[in-house]
Parts: sequence; structure tokens; C-alpha cells
Amino acid sequence: IYTLSLHDALPISGTANLNVSSITITGPNASNFHETDNCSAPVVVNGTCTINVTLTPTVLGTLSGTVTINSNATNNPQTFTLSGSGLTAIKVSPTSVSFGTVTVGQTGTAHVITITNLSTAELSMNPLTVIGSNPGDFVLSANSCGSKLPANSSCTVTATYVPTSGGSRSASLSIVDADPTSPQTVSFTGSAKAITVSPGSINFGNVSVGKTSVKTVTVTNAGTAAVSLNPVQITGTNAGDFTLSNNTCGSSLPGSSTCSVDVTFAPPVTGSRSATWTLTDTDLSSPSNVTLSGSGK
Repeated sequence: IYTLSLHDALPISGTANLNVSSITITGPNASNFHETDNCSAPVVVNGTCTINVTLTPTVLGTLSGTVTINSNATNNPQTFTLSGSGLTAIKVSPTSVSFGTVTVGQTGTAHVITITNLSTAELSMNPLTVIGSNPGDFVLSANSCGSKLPANSSCTVTATYVPTSGGSRSASLSIVDADPTSPQTVSFTGSAKAITVSPGSINFGNVSVGKTSVKTVTVTNAGTAAVSLNPVQITGTNAGDFTLSNNTCGSSLPGSSTCSVDVTFAPPVTGSRSATWTLTDTDLSSPSNVTLSGSGK
């Protein structure tokens, strides 16, 4: 519901001052219209006074009223009609939610949507639903919105993002009610990464020169679709100290599956050594990196 204002200047002509005794608003929806003016003092010949009328709807639909001006004019009283519409009683906040990037199967940050009935009348509501391209990725909980939303009150619903597949995901909260603007919607967007590597870093500790230590990196595809993989690369200051073996990760990793790569640390000299294990793929999270470190003794 919005507040709209209009003003009308009342021109004065004749041979005597105009004295306005009263300005009133009557009619079916008089309480929705509010009047202010500067017509209380006598208005000189050829002068004006201004009447401002503000519409603040408290109900839906067409609203009407009449302004009546009582004065010493010969055509007393003067009237003009008022009309307007209460277009919306429902306010939804926010109207869009971005959930950011979440790993497939994990739960993102919850967001609360508030639905407010701005009118003085109770509004009926249908159950809230999620529609659109990926409705199953957005879960509603803590829903205080029932079949009726009382006048001048609010209800809330919590939306959580739990992506079921990688890539960009979207849907909308659909709010169907008795308001003329129904349905109202809240757009949901998010991104999902399917590929994870574990651990995110490996410290081989102290390894004697000429000896080796082996650790395993596991690659998981939590999505339902296969992801194309490029060969794992080792780069960095001491890349030659770290080698790959027992690599079960091929050119593609099916959905809901894992593969692994062994990393061997063989320091040729004493002191701190470091490198980076890197996997590039067609997933949103690409590239995935594992920091490698160790010391030769």
C-alpha cells in the first residue's frame, strides 16, 4: 500500500475576500484520504489557497470520497470527487536471495523471508511452494505462515540451499494469496561445486634424504553427473621432490564416486621443501589445490 498525494489550487476571483469555513472529506472510504490546506485565513481577490489530499489505502480495491469546501462564495458549497485504488496489501522482503556457492549435498546459509499484510483486513494464503528449474535444491522450514495472515501482521519462512547437482541452480518461492498482485515471488539462486579433494594440505614431516613418505589425496564427485578431469599436476618451488603414483583418476569421474592419487615425498637435500598438487576439471570448483610440504633431514 502506497501513499499518493495531489493538490488543487482554489483560485479566488470576485470583489471580496473568500472565507473558507470548513473543508471536509466524506464518502465510503473517507478515512483513507487525508487533507491539509492553507485556506484558514481569508483569501484575497485573485489569490489562491491550496488543498492537499493524500491517499493511504488501508484496504484493497477501488476507493472513493468527496471533498466539500464550505465558504462565503456564491456557489457554496464546492465539491470535488476523489478516487484511487489499494493495489497491494502484501509486502515480501527480500524479493531475491543469492545463496552463493555450496558443495553438492552440503547445506548453505539459511535465509529468512518475511511476508507482511499491510492492510486492515485478514488475507487468505495458500501453502508456500518452491517452483522453477531446481525446486528440490531449496528447502523451506520454520514456516509460520498459515492459511490466514491477520491484518497488520507478518509471518516468516526460512529457506535453505542444499544443492543436488553441480553448476548454477535456481528456483522461486511462490506466495499465492488473496492480494490482487498474487502470486508474489522470491527468486532463489545459487551455485554448486561437485568436486572436492581431501585433504586440502599435506605435511610429510621430517623425511631422511634418500627415503620416501607416501600420502593419498582422495577426489570425490558428490554430484550426479560425470565430471571431466585433466591430469593432476605438481608445481611450485620443489615440485621435483613430489611424485604421483597409483593414480585411479582417469579423464572422467562418474557422479557419486571417488578416485585417489598417491603423492610420494623424496627429499634430495635437507631443509624445508614445498609444492602444490593441482587438479583442473569441468566443475565449478576448478582448480582444486592441495599444498604439499615437508622437510629433508
